[in-house]
Amino acid sequence: MASSDTPRPDMPHSQTTADVPLLSASQLGVPDTPPRPSSAPPGNHPESPSTSTSRSLRHHTSNTRPSDNEEDQLAQDEKTSSFASRFVGNMLVSRIGRASWQSVESTARLPFYFSPWGDNTPFTLPNLRKRDLALAGVAHIGLDALASSTVTVVEAAVEHAVSATVEQTVDEGMNKVVGRYSKPEKVVRKVGMDSLTLRIKHKLIGEAAELAFLGERDATDWVSCARAWFCPYLYASGREPEIARAKDFTMVQLLTPRLAADAVIAPTLLASLDESNTPIVSPFDGKDQSHSDSLAGTPSPKLKRMAIFLTGISPYRFITSKSAWSHSRIPNEARITFHLFTHVPAIVLPVRDTSPVLAWSPWTVAQMLEKRTKYDLEAHVKELLNFIETVIDEEAVKDARGWQEPVICSLRAMLSTVLDFPDEIRETAKECCELERSGVVCFRY
Repeated sequence: MASSDTPRPDMPHSQTTADVPLLSASQLGVPDTPPRPSSAPPGNHPESPSTSTSRSLRHHTSNTRPSDNEEDQLAQDEKTSSFASRFVGNMLVSRIGRASWQSVESTARLPFYFSPWGDNTPFTLPNLRKRDLALAGVAHIGLDALASSTVTVVEAAVEHAVSATVEQTVDEGMNKVVGRYSKPEKVVRKVGMDSLTLRIKHKLIGEAAELAFLGERDATDWVSCARAWFCPYLYASGREPEIARAKDFTMVQLLTPRLAADAVIAPTLLASLDESNTPIVSPFDGKDQSHSDSLAGTPSPKLKRMAIFLTGISPYRFITSKSAWSHSRIPNEARITFHLFTHVPAIVLPVRDTSPVLAWSPWTVAQMLEKRTKYDLEAHVKELLNFIETVIDEEAVKDARGWQEPVICSLRAMLSTVLDFPDEIRETAKECCELERSGVVCFRY
């Protein structure tokens, strides 16, 4: 396997990062993202409220460490497999045997359940590395020292972009909160894609993922695996999801097991969006934008926010899932590439302590762009709003009259940026990731 400092051959503009400072599991800081050209360079247009909001959000992504006398709840609750299980399970012969057994089990269960990778492929391949063959089964020794932090940005690249005039309707939600109304600003932005390959450290050998489903109903299409599109993130990080074909739903949440890395994904992706000048909408983090500078020094509460992204995923060092996903499932770590559209805003909301660490919508970008799926934007917004109602911190939004209205406007703006530019979306994503593996994901941080 190539070194983590080697540029990706399928990404001509890829850049590598320097070593990231060591962080303990209880200090979930944001890894330093590498400098790179922005796919949406700022032009000479007036500053919008969403831009001010994005700048005021920087203290949320930069002050994620708890105080010295404050315990990190997620790191404390993080589940780990025993050292003996990981020692034996990460041996080459054990990985081959476990993959063989998983293939047999998936084949038997395929008519009723999706594979752990969230597709219709019954075969699970082991991750074979050059050093595995060289060391003949003893390469598992010292694997705990390979990853220097919980989440590390291995590679970052801004892919080619397509010019388009994007209407900044994300301002509408903020204007409803601050009491200012104006016509949406139209600016020329690039429909580009920002790709981040993340190394996610964990200590799981294979634990069953406990999932909770909202809006359960009988599935009309047993073959379509779209609703399981985000399963590779779980399976690559040592958690085995189980989604029945007969079950359809509006939202799926991960309850257990949780990783400390799950809380670092959102700040890492938000920092990347901020570098590419992508709007970040946070309707309830300070209604008076003139105090944004004074808020910059205020520490943000730990694990009290949830970021909503429209993102895609792909296997490590490969563009499509036709290549083996097994390259992403490395002993004691996972390597997955996240793809963010640089013209699609992210949304940040305050949430309760009992909120799930992550959740995703079964709708994929590919389905949103297909006419035969009869995708309804308003129905999708309602599904997301129903989920938000179960997790939002009502105490934090009690001063906002009718908090649902700005949230609905923000969700509608995020999803409409996909429907308004279908050709540009397809052109940008065809050399980066599959739209069948792209959709709406929520990460708590």
